[in-house]
Amino acid sequence: MRGALLLALAGCVGCAQGITEADPSQVVWVPSPDAGVVAYTMGTRSFCGDDACQPRLDQLPRAVTVAPFELDATEVTLEQYTVWAVKAKATLPSWDYDRRNKPAAVTIDVARAYCQAQQSPDGKPGRLPTEAEWELAARWAGSAQLAPYPWGGDTTRLHSCDVPSLGCGADVSDVGTNPKDVDALGIFDLGGNLPEWVEDDYTPAPACAGATPFAALCGSDTTCVSNACATAMCEKGCAPGVAGAAPATPTTNTPFCAYDPSAPAQPEPLARTTPRVPMYKGGGVGVPACHFDAGMRTAWDQTDVKTSIGFRCAYGRAPAPTVTARLLFKQLPAGTTAIHLEQPGSIAAQRWTMLQVVGFDATRGAFPVALDGNNAYTIETPTAEAPLVVAIQGLPPRAISLPISLDNASGMSCSIAHALDLSGGEPAGGAADEVGESCP
Repeated sequence: MRGALLLALAGCVGCAQGITEADPSQVVWVPSPDAGVVAYTMGTRSFCGDDACQPRLDQLPRAVTVAPFELDATEVTLEQYTVWAVKAKATLPSWDYDRRNKPAAVTIDVARAYCQAQQSPDGKPGRLPTEAEWELAARWAGSAQLAPYPWGGDTTRLHSCDVPSLGCGADVSDVGTNPKDVDALGIFDLGGNLPEWVEDDYTPAPACAGATPFAALCGSDTTCVSNACATAMCEKGCAPGVAGAAPATPTTNTPFCAYDPSAPAQPEPLARTTPRVPMYKGGGVGVPACHFDAGMRTAWDQTDVKTSIGFRCAYGRAPAPTVTARLLFKQLPAGTTAIHLEQPGSIAAQRWTMLQVVGFDATRGAFPVALDGNNAYTIETPTAEAPLVVAIQGLPPRAISLPISLDNASGMSCSIAHALDLSGGEPAGGAADEVGESCP
C-alpha cells in the first residue's frame, strides 16, 4: 500500500506495480579507497562551436588534487527522487511508471537537498560532487591514466548517436543501460543522458573581467576593452578584436564577458555572485556533442530555473573550501622588471604548487603565471605604466602574509610582506586588494 500511495502522490501511471526504496549499493569508489590523494590536470583546450570567445580561459588546463571519494554509479532516477520527495514534502514530479528509471531533472537546490539526505552503504554523508571530483570520475581510464571522454579517447562517438546528443532526436534512456557510456570504474552516463550539477559555483578564469579591471585598465578606450576581451577569451557574448567597439552587454546567461567601460562598475568574476551561479558538467540529449569532453564546464544563472539538468551524489567529507585573492598593482615603481610571489610559511608546499595564478594588464590581456625555479610565481613586467591585476586561485580561507619581491633594471630587489585577510572568504564583489606598500 505504501508504494501505491507514493505513486498516487507523484501522479504516476501503473501504481499497482509499486515503488521501492532507492538501492544505495550502486556506489563506486573514485578511484579506490586506498588510492591516496590524486593530483591531476583538469580542464580542456577544446571548445564548442557556439562560443564567441574560444577556447574559454575559464576551462583551460589547471592543476588540482582530489582525495578518494564515493560516487553514485548512475544518475538519480525519477523513482529514487520521488521516494525522497514524499518524505521531504518536496515538489513531486509527474511521470509515467515506465519512466521510473529515467534520470530526475531538478534545480541545483533540490539536487543538493536530496544528496544531503542520503548516505553511502558505509554511512558516509551525501552531497553533490565538486567539479574536480566529477571530472576525475569522468576521465579516469585506469592505472592513473586520464581520457578526454568517459568511455576513453574514441572520438567517433562525437559524430554518431551511440551516446545521444543534440540533433540525435533521442529521449533520455534508463540510467545505467548504455554500454557505450560507461567509464573504467563502472560509472554510467557521465558523457550523456543528462548534464549533471556539481557543487561548485561557476567561477570564470581569474582574468575574465567585467568593468573591473577593464575600466581601470582601459578607461573609456573601447578599442582597449575589446582587444582585452579577445585576449581574455571569457564567456561568449563579446566582440573580440573589433576596433573602436566595446563588447556586447552580456545577457542573463552570458554574464561574464567585458562590459562597456562607461557602464556602472560590475563585480569581478571569481567572486561568489549574488545570486549564486551554479555549474553543470557533461553532455546529454539536448546538449551539443562537444560537451562530452569532461573538461567542459557550463554556467547557468540561478535566477533562471533550470530543470533539464540531472545529478548524482558523492559521499564523504567535502573538500576544504578555497578562495581567490586578487592583487592590484596600480602603479609599479619605475624600472620594475619582475614581480615574485613567494611561498608564505603558513601555506603547505603541495597547496602552493597547485595554485592557479593569472595576470592581467592592458598590454597582454590575460596570461598564466607559472612557478619559477625558486618556487615563486614570477610575473615579468615589460612596462610599469599600466596597472596589473594578479589573481591567485586556491588559497586557504584565513589571514596570510604574502611575501612579494620586486626586481628592477639595475639588478636590485626589494621585498614586501603583503597582508591578505581571507578569513571571511572572498571580498564582496571580488574586489582587488591594492598592493600599495613601497619598497624601502
